[in-house]
Amino acid sequence: MPLTITESRSLAALEKARGRVADTAHVVAETHHDHQARERKRAAFEAVNGTLTQADTSTHLHRWLLVLAVAAAYCVDCVLAASMTDQVADQTGAGSGFIRGLMRFGLPAAIVLFEVVIGDARARAINDSHGQPTHRARGLLALGLLLALAMPAFVVATQAAAYLALPETDRSATVLAAAATVGLLAISVSLHLFLLFFGGETMEAKSHVVGTLTRRSLAARELQSERRVNAASHRLDQTYTTYEMVRQAHNTAFPHLHREQGPFAAQTVRLVNQVLFDNQPAVTPAAPVPVPPAAPAGRLPDDEVVL
Repeated sequence: MPLTITESRSLAALEKARGRVADTAHVVAETHHDHQARERKRAAFEAVNGTLTQADTSTHLHRWLLVLAVAAAYCVDCVLAASMTDQVADQTGAGSGFIRGLMRFGLPAAIVLFEVVIGDARARAINDSHGQPTHRARGLLALGLLLALAMPAFVVATQAAAYLALPETDRSATVLAAAATVGLLAISVSLHLFLLFFGGETMEAKSHVVGTLTRRSLAARELQSERRVNAASHRLDQTYTTYEMVRQAHNTAFPHLHREQGPFAAQTVRLVNQVLFDNQPAVTPAAPVPVPPAAPAGRLPDDEVVL
């Protein structure tokens, strides 16, 4: 006996609701896999870098302060370099913005980097000789001292030349600026000497800070994936509840066209039971029931049906 229009529409609505459950379950599965992958990645990183989770608060603070000392040395050197950049660029005819930027930001970065590397090499040389100073350690110390005085020497030379080039009436106006420059020079030398004598710890602090930031980034991504899992699970709950309401209404209106749950793929059944019923087998795979009307146009068939 052919179906009426009302019966066909009811069966089509039921099939559409079933398809939404299958699609939502597929999204839940994808978010679960993504969350598990991020969780494994974070756990693997922590297994390789176990010291990040074992370090106490004082250790974290000490290493962050070392990194801040490096940043402070760079910032002070950038300020000092700015005071001599224009004059050097004008004298050499290098008027391009790239050259000026390189002198203002690149030169301080190179000096700070070499200072830390020399300090780390000196610390390694002393450790290799069991605490006894060697010729290599003394040479690195001398090189580090010269490098610590490099930026102050550049600034003093350029500022002295600029001062001497001014007329007698304009020299008094530069006294305050010179006093501020002298203060920055003292701070710069102090920071560079600190980096020279604590270069080994500074390199360890750099690795610690980078590892800490990486670990926090991995944890944040894992938390985001967990939130996506919870959101997808909530949508699956709503979608399946809607499907059950449509199915019950159909069975009530058309008892002769009674439909059981499904048919659903095994993955869909597992996820629905896991999300809605705490892994209890409340939803079971049902045998496919032939539905006379075709599925709505533009929709792909469901997953493999579990009989």
